[in-house]
Amino acid sequence: LQCCVSATRRTHIMLCTVTAEPLPLGDGPFLDLTFARCAPKMWEGDRICCVGQILPATQVRSLGETKRKNVFSTSPREIETVAQKPIKTRRTGVCTCSLPETPVPGVFLNAKERRFSSIANALRAAAEGDTILLSSGVHICIEPLVMDKRNVTITHSDDAETACPSSSHPVRDCNPSHSVAIITASSSCAVHLKASGCVLRGVAVKLDGHGGQQNECQHAPAARSPSHMCIAVDGDDSLIEHCNVEGGHGAGIVIRGHRSAIRSCTIHGCSQTAVSCFSESSPEIAASSFMLNLGRGIALHDGCGGTIRDNFIFQSGGSGIECLDRSRPTIRDNHILDGLATGVWLRGSSTPTVVGNRLLRNALAGVRVSDESDPRVEANRVCDGRQSGVVIEGRARGSFVRNSMYGQRQCGVRVGGASQPFLIGNSLTGNEAGGALLEQSCHAVWVQNQVQRNQVVGVGVRGAATLSLTRDVVEGNGGSGLCLRGAAALSAELCVVRDNVGAGVRCWDESVANLARCRVDGAGGRARQSIGLFCGARSRGRRRPRG
Repeated sequence: LQCCVSATRRTHIMLCTVTAEPLPLGDGPFLDLTFARCAPKMWEGDRICCVGQILPATQVRSLGETKRKNVFSTSPREIETVAQKPIKTRRTGVCTCSLPETPVPGVFLNAKERRFSSIANALRAAAEGDTILLSSGVHICIEPLVMDKRNVTITHSDDAETACPSSSHPVRDCNPSHSVAIITASSSCAVHLKASGCVLRGVAVKLDGHGGQQNECQHAPAARSPSHMCIAVDGDDSLIEHCNVEGGHGAGIVIRGHRSAIRSCTIHGCSQTAVSCFSESSPEIAASSFMLNLGRGIALHDGCGGTIRDNFIFQSGGSGIECLDRSRPTIRDNHILDGLATGVWLRGSSTPTVVGNRLLRNALAGVRVSDESDPRVEANRVCDGRQSGVVIEGRARGSFVRNSMYGQRQCGVRVGGASQPFLIGNSLTGNEAGGALLEQSCHAVWVQNQVQRNQVVGVGVRGAATLSLTRDVVEGNGGSGLCLRGAAALSAELCVVRDNVGAGVRCWDESVANLARCRVDGAGGRARQSIGLFCGARSRGRRRPRG
């Protein structure tokens, strides 16, 4: 048996037992039975005791159905408190009921000048610009809370900074276990910010219930707007601040309104995307934590812009941040780590700016650029991933400037498809399967990059890929500095290739290397082959002297 208390000091009882006879009644205050949920053990045709009568389950108003047709709710009835003595039941054993001693969670309007029995009643009575104050406790909502009046605010009455205080350790401190107002809902949506200018501040929102849609998959087609969500934002200029959002069987927050903002929130436990943006909205998502979500962390669709900055995205089941459908946000100074998929995935002709992020220990690529996307990726650190640090594929383009890729299980950079990226000033260091691999029919232009101390080859080029190098340094790698296979083509000018364990430049099959004014040396003392330029039977290498 679970109980909560309303503002009218009458108890709402959620009765979870099935009785064979009327419950014994005793003396005490009157109670209001407004919500009875008879658990999975209630079958169609079973009976529930209400106002001293035995009612068939078919006479109880149902708010939902399962395979067993559970009983979910009755219309409000006044009954007396149940005596504190064991109740014999047909299936569920022994149960007792008593009036709880917890304080009443109040709902107030405008500095506590009016009190309401529920948040929904307060929203109906509110005018534009009003503030609804929630005291600490659990506020259960059967239907979505619709904020359909402009500039209405729902906040914590104690002026506590938050249900999720800003902290240097969000995993430990962003937790609604302390005294806050908690809104729970079993419907498809808990809170709907429908009008413009609405504010939700300092509360915890939880989407309760079971079932829902299946968890998202990294390789599944991009889902449109989810059917179950904690918070829906359709109004422009809305604000969600210092909130703790638990998605349960649905998504966290869905944004369709323009210029909306999410600040200093924690979004966790979502089986779908934590935050989804649609309809060319331009949200600001800042200083928030995304933890332990089974779906993606943040997904932007339909040409969305906006700013995603200073967020902490931890152990997402899908991509940490995903841009689709020509989206064009600025992604800046985020920490994305320990994800089960890609850190940042840019696809669907998106054109974002990705600057100053830290992508650590993600299971797939740190940054993945697909389709015809054309991003600017600058000053990011991608390290200790289980696959390649940066993957560029499809017909993608883009500029990759001053990034650092190190400690990857595979390559620092992998380029494929018919992509045409431009890399300048990047560092590829200490990767297990080589600094970079170019394959298929890609064409890459490199300027002033450093490829150093990788465990195998420095740069591998194969298939029909072409690579143009200018003033790049390839040194100290565990294999050849540059290795060409298939019909690959290399053009290098003013480059330094030295101190690699294998040959400086090695050409196989029908590959072609054209070196102009480059310093190409064999290895030093640890050399197996002290060869600057090695060409196989059908390959061609041309080396013009430096100066």
